[in-house]
Amino acid sequence: MKQVLVTLNNLYSQSYKLVGVHTERDRFLGNLLDVLIGSKQHSKAKAAFHAITLFTNKTLVTPSELVDLYKSWPADYFHNMKPCTNRFSAEGQLFLGFMDWISLNDIAPTAGLLVSALLEKGFSPSKTSDGLASSTIPWWTLPVLQSVQDHPQDLPKYRMHLFPALFASESATYRGFLMLLGLEQQLGLQGSNVEHGEEVDLLPETRTALLFTALQVGKENGLIQEIGQCSRLPTRSALTSTPESTASSTIEIRNNIICIPDLVLGRLLNSESIITRLAGLSLLVTSTQSTRSFTLGTLQCIKQSLPHLLADTDSHFRGEVQSFLKAVLDRMRASTFFMVRGNGRNVGTSESTALASHQEFIVWLHGFLITELSPTASYQRHISAVKGLHHLLRSGIDPSVSSDVLSRLAQNSSQWPFNITIINDIVRRLLSDMLLDPFEDVRQGALDILKLDASSRQHTDQDTKKPSCVTHSSPTSILEHGHADSYAQESLTFDRARAIMLRTGRVDHADGVARLYDLRSFRNSQKHRTTIVGDVQSFSGQDPRLVLIEELTASLERSIEAAKINISNAVSNFPLHGLFTTLR
Repeated sequence: MKQVLVTLNNLYSQSYKLVGVHTERDRFLGNLLDVLIGSKQHSKAKAAFHAITLFTNKTLVTPSELVDLYKSWPADYFHNMKPCTNRFSAEGQLFLGFMDWISLNDIAPTAGLLVSALLEKGFSPSKTSDGLASSTIPWWTLPVLQSVQDHPQDLPKYRMHLFPALFASESATYRGFLMLLGLEQQLGLQGSNVEHGEEVDLLPETRTALLFTALQVGKENGLIQEIGQCSRLPTRSALTSTPESTASSTIEIRNNIICIPDLVLGRLLNSESIITRLAGLSLLVTSTQSTRSFTLGTLQCIKQSLPHLLADTDSHFRGEVQSFLKAVLDRMRASTFFMVRGNGRNVGTSESTALASHQEFIVWLHGFLITELSPTASYQRHISAVKGLHHLLRSGIDPSVSSDVLSRLAQNSSQWPFNITIINDIVRRLLSDMLLDPFEDVRQGALDILKLDASSRQHTDQDTKKPSCVTHSSPTSILEHGHADSYAQESLTFDRARAIMLRTGRVDHADGVARLYDLRSFRNSQKHRTTIVGDVQSFSGQDPRLVLIEELTASLERSIEAAKINISNAVSNFPLHGLFTTLR
């Protein structure tokens, strides 16, 4: 189809001045409009959108000519148009007819391309004939509100395919659109809607969802920016104060960018609405500049709200929070690197304060995630803490972690100007206890981190060991002694887990023991591989993994023999689930 359209475009371009060409073009475009707005033929809609988009991009038809062609049809021809569209201008009716297709998954991208092409070519009414159109409110307001009201469940498609081009083309009136939706009221600021705001007939939940979707699109496209209110960390009273008590809690316009105070956005994180909380996170975290540092108020707001955000019972919401947490780490790595390297050695007072606040936030986040691993914490806190620690390990802030397991951005972009140790003996003990957690995803997440830690420690041993002899007081000896204590602790954990499994006979405890066997096998295989590759000493004896299999096989045979003697005693004292799971 693409070749046919290109050929047709070339024919029209070459014979543009010939007699009758415009008539044929108008008849062709009229058939396309009939497909999209008149008869609404789904099977031909995508091809029709592609054709009109091509003609618009190649300037074979202007938006005004398209509108004139639409006006030339009889008023009762487009019988599928809703009666409420009679109050719209012809441009608004045509615009609404195109937007209605965005609700369909297979056609939404092509419909968005046509709308974007028309806006780039100056698609707008010749006069403000729509009821709300003014110097501060864009002409497309009513068609957009009508389309969203008809398809409120399709806001994510509008966000992806329509709003970026729509808001960028009308950046001067973008703020008026937000005010019409009640921006100041939703943010808890004093102010009133612009004129005619009461004429917008939207359900409250739809209005709120549309407002925050528009805010997130604006933030992602550089139309909105959060600003700090003070040069020091705000107090808790500032975070919980009323808008009236905060004199600087006002929306400002700087270089055509809408600037919203960070503490005002931070209050959205405490809302009862999931949509509002996610929008608040997005507005605080996302930025068009990856090297832009976080404001001090933003970091404090995240600190205040992260505990209850990660403990939410909605799994989808927690997943979104984890995505934002990963984005925080990525942006913080790039911004701190730029603070140190971008300014050379002349780091000013403001940069020094910002760098210290970012480092303090990372230390706080690490400690907070460790406290969430408490055995008495809920499932939501456990799984969130495990995933958060995994993000920290893959962010590259721990130098002991191999670069092979870091995230893609951590491998290919800037490095942290400071480092912390993520996994210590306390964390290892807590994660080992997580292997007996009733929930499988918690057990698997803890196992993944422990494997990553085992691989990192073995990698550290390989880098620090030297062929020459070392004394007992050397750093290498201390390191090996520390690892020996860690392995002894893990052995005690293994014995304790087996005792719990034998006492309870629960499937999740047996599965936890199997994962401990898996961790031991993984650690032995890493040690075996490192010993051979490192060539520090020759490896003698049998492969530790084979020794482990023989041990499991012997345990299985003992259990079978016990069952032959007394089946009741075997069921109580020799459960097989953990052994079978380990061998599998």
